[in-house]
Amino acid sequence: MDPTQIPLRDYQLPEAISWWPPALGWWVLLALLLVVGFGVFFLRKWIKRGVIKKQAKQEMARLRQNQDFSETERVQQLSILIRRICLSVFLRVEMASLTGQAWLLFLDQLMGRTDFSQGLGRALIEAPYSRNTDLETEKLFDLCDQWVDRLPKCLPGHQVSMASVGNRVDKD
Repeated sequence: MDPTQIPLRDYQLPEAISWWPPALGWWVLLALLLVVGFGVFFLRKWIKRGVIKKQAKQEMARLRQNQDFSETERVQQLSILIRRICLSVFLRVEMASLTGQAWLLFLDQLMGRTDFSQGLGRALIEAPYSRNTDLETEKLFDLCDQWVDRLPKCLPGHQVSMASVGNRVDKD
């Protein structure tokens, strides 16, 4: 038989596979990458949350151990440190202009007690101007340590409003 006379058709190739929609494996990979990406982002944020507190504690420990300053100078440096911590954590408009009794009341607000405005914390505003050398510096450092422990956890550069912290009252 003559091969040209046989009723055969030419090869029919299937259509080219389109790139859309991707196969299920690609969707799973995309979802996995998104989960890992968000996980890394939030893990980094969670790890950095305590950075301000940690640095404040380290600086306070350095100041506490530094014997180069007199007691009055140490209290003055402690006051400056507390103000620097506040500027890092709280909104500047809330606390930057506070001085004297208003400053101590601001510090009391976080503690929920009056340790600064009516107690030992008054030394933060009185010590630099008095000649009293009978300062209870260690107790003042302990009070400030407690105050730092009460700070809200926040990221560096993300300041919080004191109104969002509210009055935390100790149950002691």
